[in-house]
Amino acid sequence: MIPFRRLIWAIPVAYAVHVADQASTGFAGWFSANFGGAMDPTAFALSTLGVMAVAVGLTAWTALTMAKPLVVLLILWSSAHMIWDPLFHIGVTAAQHHYSPGLASAGLVCLPLGLWIAVAALRQGVMSARLLLVCNLAGIGLTLFMIEVGRHMPQLGATF
Repeated sequence: MIPFRRLIWAIPVAYAVHVADQASTGFAGWFSANFGGAMDPTAFALSTLGVMAVAVGLTAWTALTMAKPLVVLLILWSSAHMIWDPLFHIGVTAAQHHYSPGLASAGLVCLPLGLWIAVAALRQGVMSARLLLVCNLAGIGLTLFMIEVGRHMPQLGATF
């Protein structure tokens, strides 16, 4: 059994694999064509760099301290990116009968890791089942928020 504080270091690695998969398969254009907005590869790269910085920083801080609020934030963050985002890719692919760029890494890397981390948090006593459920339900909201941000990329950029 891998200790939770070591296992979480796989989160930024899996996220990097997923971003590379999305970038190489045209996620930005596909997203704009299917969900509106005008996300281009540059906007996609900038937004994912920000998310990667959060992933690395939050993972490092959590692994170092194992402070409960940080663990909660990391589980919430990872549920959005490692569980709900993959389910988004799977659902959209099934509904559209067309490949969603990023599906391969989402389904083969992110989803198994997200589930493994959730189970490890529970089994290793890092988090209660109730708190884990709350974090994962909140992850749905974070995923929906990310979709909305993606849909409004040009407008958000213009405000800065």
